[in-house]
Amino acid sequence: MKTFINLLDSKLKHKSRLILLGLVLIVLMLSAFALNYSLGKETGVLDNFSLQFLADLPDNLTLKNVFISEYNKFSIEYPEGWSVVKNEQEFANHVTFLSRSPSDPEMQFRISNNDAKIQIVILENSDFKDLATWVNDFVAQDPFSFNQVESFRKIDISGQESLLQVIDTFDADYFVVYVPYENKVFVINGPGETNRYYSVFLHMLASLKFRD
Repeated sequence: MKTFINLLDSKLKHKSRLILLGLVLIVLMLSAFALNYSLGKETGVLDNFSLQFLADLPDNLTLKNVFISEYNKFSIEYPEGWSVVKNEQEFANHVTFLSRSPSDPEMQFRISNNDAKIQIVILENSDFKDLATWVNDFVAQDPFSFNQVESFRKIDISGQESLLQVIDTFDADYFVVYVPYENKVFVINGPGETNRYYSVFLHMLASLKFRD
């Protein structure tokens, strides 16, 4: 009987050690992931993203229209025939450019790769945080973006050192560009490389100008 008890005790101790080892490995893996995630947020810039050499616009489009915001002190070009929806107020400050009418059923739900929705949301940076810190804090508030951030790239927008964030989800890819200006950050959402109007988004970014 004593031999059986000793054998059982030995097996239980061995099993406990295996469980403990497994837990330690899980903790180490999670720690490594968290470290890589943190480094990715702070220094994980793959390379600079240039707006110097851009592809031609599709469908013979031209950026003939110019949207001017006196409230937010910027201007941006956008294609003829596109719709603009704006709400420039202190607590709801955004401008949206649509490849169709906002009342079109195709624009009511998920935007397909044959259409585009380019949105500029102007948010406060009253503490004048550096852009990397502001973006880290902003992304951390969105639990859905944690596992979707593919990379960051530096990009120059109207003379401002900005960050371009590549988002890759299971059914779409898109870009988020963070542009600092005075005590605000312009968060610009636009279509990714698989979208028909990807080059339009890049041309619009290149046309953005701040007005003193």
